[in-house]
Amino acid sequence: MDFKKLTQNNNNYEVNHKLPFASRTPATCSADDVKQAFLFSWNMTFGATGEHRSHRSGGKISRDNRQKFSDVFIGKLGEVAFYNVVKNREKVHKVTNIDYECYGLGAWDSSDFVVNDQYHIAIKTTKHFGNLLLLEEKDWIIRDGKATYLPNQHSESKGIYDFLFFSRVNTDLHDLLNQIKISTEADPEALKPIFLEQILPKVSVALEVVGYVSNRNLVKMIEEEYILPQNAMLNGKTQMDASNYYLQSGFFREIPAG
Repeated sequence: MDFKKLTQNNNNYEVNHKLPFASRTPATCSADDVKQAFLFSWNMTFGATGEHRSHRSGGKISRDNRQKFSDVFIGKLGEVAFYNVVKNREKVHKVTNIDYECYGLGAWDSSDFVVNDQYHIAIKTTKHFGNLLLLEEKDWIIRDGKATYLPNQHSESKGIYDFLFFSRVNTDLHDLLNQIKISTEADPEALKPIFLEQILPKVSVALEVVGYVSNRNLVKMIEEEYILPQNAMLNGKTQMDASNYYLQSGFFREIPAG
């Protein structure tokens, strides 16, 4: 598979092979899917039964709970998108369920999904307007010819994914969260009813699976240094807080119909 690098002008990098949202495989999302992702996000942030890293690998920006909540919600819905698309596929005889268990900092599940008891699948997700898969550079190496995710190297999958799928999520959760004043000293138990009664019923969601790449494709990205450096500007608007390997949305293989 041929890829293309971003257009570089000094320290600015421009996407040149994008796909508009909803141009690839749409995914269903039930009210229960949204609620489970919402509760998972609560438990991983304000509920404090699990924790996502507040800094990206090599990054400098710390994420508060409000931002973490939104990020976790979008990430989990990306898994929902994949699961709902593939579970009824003819060639998929078995797929593990969506994992809503909360892990502490530094603890990871083996992989997002295992298909047909054979293929380890990773899911990466971005917002609906995003056109880049970003993999934090310090988290990935090539070992024995395989692209390996270092934080997960001691798990069942040994940090090696056979395929990586890229999802996009369109949701207004971020805007809804910003409408609520949250003190740094707020009691989580007092906040929870507000989240469940005032935010959850209003959240809108649309999902898409852009496509997938193989482990061999990930090796190509690493070997050929598809890197967006720390402090680089993306599309003249966003400064990168960590160095990332990248792949543009237009280069993902589309999921075959049926």
